[in-house]
Order: sequence, then structure tokens, then C-alpha cells
Amino acid sequence: MSDDPTKSLPDEKYATMPGLTAILERINQVRDELMAKLTEVETRVKVVEEQGRLTNHKFDILIKDVFEYKAMARETQARIDELERKAL
Repeated sequence: MSDDPTKSLPDEKYATMPGLTAILERINQVRDELMAKLTEVETRVKVVEEQGRLTNHKFDILIKDVFEYKAMARETQARIDELERKAL
């Protein structure tokens, strides 16, 4: 067998098209599966981000309430101190 590139080779001995076609089909199938999984993951990430935003908003409200109650407690303590000072 010579390595002459101009000499034609018999087609039946080197019929690789069915194998290549099968490989390409499998690659496309795997790509489609990965794209579906990626879409699913993106959807889940969006849900988690939305839940995170809602949680942050709730914490903001909670922090605001805590500061308001602390301010009211300081005012009440100042009034008590003033009344005790007047009572003496």
C-alpha cells in the first residue's frame, strides 16, 4: 500500500460517515440536554435571587423597627429619669 495522496482509496474500506454522523448526533443531543439543564438552573437562580431580595427587604423593615423601638426606649428612660429627678 502506497502513501500516494493522488491515488483514490476504496470507499467501503474507509466509510466513516455513519460513525461521524452518530457522534455528531450524540454531541447535539448532549448539547440540548445541557441547554435544558442550564435553563432550569437559571430559573432556579432567579427564584433564589427574588427570595433573597424579599428577605433583604424584610430585614430592612425589621432593622427600622428595632431602631424605632430603641429610640422609644431611650425616650421613655429619659422621661423616667426626669420624673425620678423631680420626685426627689
